[in-house]
Formats: sequence, structure tokens, C-alpha cells
Amino acid sequence: MDLHARSLLFDLAIIKETTACFSIFSTPSVHNVMRLDTLRFRRSMSKSMNGTGRNRLMYGYVMCAVTLALAKGDVRVAGLVVALAGIALRIWSAGFIEKNDILATGGPYGLCRNPLYLGSFTFGVGSIIAIGVWWLLPVYAVGFALFYVPTVLNEQKFLADKFGDKYAEYCRKVPPFIPYKYVRGTGDFSFAMSVENREHLHAMVSVLYLFILAAIGHLRA
Repeated sequence: MDLHARSLLFDLAIIKETTACFSIFSTPSVHNVMRLDTLRFRRSMSKSMNGTGRNRLMYGYVMCAVTLALAKGDVRVAGLVVALAGIALRIWSAGFIEKNDILATGGPYGLCRNPLYLGSFTFGVGSIIAIGVWWLLPVYAVGFALFYVPTVLNEQKFLADKFGDKYAEYCRKVPPFIPYKYVRGTGDFSFAMSVENREHLHAMVSVLYLFILAAIGHLRA
């Protein structure tokens, strides 16, 4: 087997392992920081992965594989900074979420109504900037809208039914996705809450992905 073939097989193996990590840790179905209980994982996965959830997960698989496959040369530091900012935004956002109990309006939820998804989008944009494949940016943006807008609409309906006028007032004041003003809300950031929402797992896998992305790019330089 020649050197090129071996390199290709190595890249494919890295893509497979990284997307497998994303498939586990980017979902809210992980119940133990250090050890997975297989039965509980499968039960929660079947409950949480509806049609839109599966579509988002598959989209994540594809974008992860594409960016790793296209990485060539040393990555751009600016892209890594943007991607890390996306991770930080998700951690910040998760520290305000008490799922299904209290309407989150503080911190990043005073900038936009969907800061978790904005963090995910920012991470993806940063990853693409890092590899410098500019035509992929509009493709990513369109795909993100196709797969995430249905989720946002479903969540809006759920929150409107649950919180009624309070949520309607919040929607009138805070933009859905692109921040252009800040509206002070209630609540304080809790790192313990972020951990309870398992965002630290998402962050760890995201940082691992960036490391692999940089390593593959450097090997191909």
C-alpha cells in the first residue's frame, strides 16, 4: 500500500471516530460524565431523537466529515478563535437553562432567543474559516437554516403553550437569532447548571474536533 493510500485510510479513520464522538456527546442523552449506562442511553435516545433531531445529527455528521476531508495546510488562528467563541457561547447559554421549568431570559438570552444554536452556528463558521474553504460558508448557512428552523419553530410553540403571555412579551423584546440589542433578563449564570445540561461534554468533544482538524491540516501541509 503506497503512502497516499495509507494517508487516505488514516484520514477516513479519523473522520469516522470524530463523527462517532459527535453522535454521542452532542445529544442530550448522555447521563454520566465518566461512564455511560447503555440501557438508559438507548431509552433516552429513542425518546429524544425525533425527526428534526435525527436530521440535525446527520447534518452534523456531514459537516464534520466535509471539513475534516477538506482541511489542507495549517489552520487559520482566526477561525479557531471564532469556533472557541461558539463553544463559550454554548457553555454560557447552558448555564441559564432550567429545562421546562423556568423561561431563560438572562445572560445570552437577553441577546437572542436561541443562543445555544447561535453558538453551534458560530462554531461551524469558525471551523470553516479555519480551513479557508470559503465556498462552504454559504452552503453551511443554508443547510443550518433548513435543519434548525423547524426545531426553533417547534420549541417556540412549546414555550408559548407553557409560558403564555410571558413568552410572548419576551419574543417582542428579544430577536430570535441575530443579536442587535441587549435586553436585561433575570437569572445568573451557573456552571453547575451548564454541567447538569451536559454542555461540558459538548465542549470537550468540540475542542477535540478542532485539535484533530488542526492536526490533519498540518499533516497535509
